[in-house]
Amino acid sequence: MALNRKKTAIATRLALGEHITDISAGTGVSRSTIHKWLREDESFRDFMQEEKHRLFDEARRAVQGLLGKASEGIHAILDDYSHKDHFKACTWVLEKGVPDLGTEKVEVTQLQPPVINVVFRDVDEIRREEGLEPFGDE
Repeated sequence: MALNRKKTAIATRLALGEHITDISAGTGVSRSTIHKWLREDESFRDFMQEEKHRLFDEARRAVQGLLGKASEGIHAILDDYSHKDHFKACTWVLEKGVPDLGTEKVEVTQLQPPVINVVFRDVDEIRREEGLEPFGDE
């Protein structure tokens, strides 16, 4: 069964994460009615779930579209050794781009531009230096 316009609007607002109290105040539909629809109206619940998926996919596509631009921006900074954020960009790529190695941490230091030193250090060693218990000892 197709939902009426009011139910469709409310289901969409729920899918967006709005609170029932706010939706009720804005639409004039009581909180108890909205709760009843959620409990008893399968088409209402189904539409709300479909909206959640649609909205999530829409957001994912928007972010994916921005990834290309972000990648191009980082590439431009990485290619320009004189750029004020060159070192930050290199550090970010190295710290985020290296797979999680479990017990190792990537440390990046700038020597003489454009030379960058990358060191993999044992996390337990770093914790000991900072006066903390190593993970393995906890």
